[in-house]
Formats: sequence, C-alpha cells, structure tokens
Amino acid sequence: MNILVSACLLGLETRYDGKGKMHPALVALSEQHTLIPVCPEQLGGLPTPRPPCEIRDGRVFNQANEDRTDAFVHGAQQSKEICELTRCQAAVLKSRSPSCGRGQVYDGSFSGTLVEGNGVFAQMLQDEGIPVFTEEELDKLAAWLNPAELTNKYTSAVKQRRTSAVLVPNINKKTLQIYAISP
Repeated sequence: MNILVSACLLGLETRYDGKGKMHPALVALSEQHTLIPVCPEQLGGLPTPRPPCEIRDGRVFNQANEDRTDAFVHGAQQSKEICELTRCQAAVLKSRSPSCGRGQVYDGSFSGTLVEGNGVFAQMLQDEGIPVFTEEELDKLAAWLNPAELTNKYTSAVKQRRTSAVLVPNINKKTLQIYAISP
C-alpha cells in the first residue's frame, strides 16, 4: 500500500528549522508499504529553513506576522496531487504542524499553546476522505492497516486465557502483540 508521509518524519531536512525528525518505527513501515514523502511547505514555495508559522483565525502567519496562507494552501494542493497520482490510501503527518497537524495545532500566539484543529494539508486530505494519522498515532495506523488480524488475535487471546486482553501494536517488529491481563 502507498502511504503519504511528512518528509521530515523520514529524516529529510524539510522542517522550518532545517532539521528532520526521523521516526524509526515509521521508517520500518517501508519494509511492507511504499512511503511517499512530501513537504507541503516546501511545495508551497517556502524556504528551508523558514520562520515558524502558526494558524490564527483561519490564516497562517509567521512570527513576523506575515500572512503565509497562500503558500500553505498551494503546498497542500500540490501535496494532495501527489497523493492522488501515487494512489496513497492513508497519510502519516507531523503532529501539531500548521500544514500537517491533525487534532491539535498551535494557536498563533507563538507561546506553545495548543488548540483543537488541523493543519491546512491534513484538513484537505480529511475532506477528501483520506485517513490521516500522526507519528503519535502509529498504534491507530497499525489497527487500520490490519483490522482482521487485530480482531483475530484479540478473540484468540480472550478465548485461550479467558481474561481480558490488551492489544499492543509493535510496529518495529511489524507484528501485533497481545498481552493478556487478569480482570
């Protein structure tokens, strides 16, 4: 399966600070899936490094209060085209990013305050029906990738042990492990 991934999570130096944020468990997915790296901010024409940006009142501003919304929207559109051209069925994006964040983003005050919301690109993908996960939700991605396996292992563990079971995805080993615990 093709999975779209924030390029910085694969170690590419595309973040606003010119660094990467390689996530080894995510990189391990490449043994079973094709990972397609994108950086919507670079595709939108923003340089690397670049001033940090945050979302405020539905617009994207940098620390100098310059409106960068057009670049973020353009980069999101370009990244969505890559998603469509490569037939990606899901995306794993950088949490809290003004482009890629899902569920929470910074509030635009540059004070580290988080608010509910999505980055420009994450929202665009969700609007198209593409499942979006962050690097902090790889357990949910594992369950989404293998729902039958997850259900079968859970049922088997409960039947064998007659106890409750806790599912613990282990993406590094590409297996879903089950630990049975007493009620």
